[in-house]
Amino acid sequence: MALFFNQAMLTTDDNSFGASVTIRELLRDNASMLKDQIDEKIIKNLINLCLSKTKSSRLLGLLADLCVCNNSAILSNQDVIQALLLKKPKNREQMFFAMRTDE
Repeated sequence: MALFFNQAMLTTDDNSFGASVTIRELLRDNASMLKDQIDEKIIKNLINLCLSKTKSSRLLGLLADLCVCNNSAILSNQDVIQALLLKKPKNREQMFFAMRTDE
């Protein structure tokens, strides 16, 4: 699993050899794999890549796939993601667009 994740994270859309597609298919509808095989290190690496590279729908899709399975939350993964993104202002600013309100 780690090999596919590393391949998916370290390649671009042009040379991924289908690694991200393979990961997404392996994780789809597989709650036990999402809970048992995905650890904080994998999530942290994925978030760091999202923060360091041009935004990629492929990487953001992988990140989103870690959060939900069969319409049920994977709370352990969501907790790690929110701790790494929402609780760190620098990460939050880099990852999310600012919302403008007209008053």
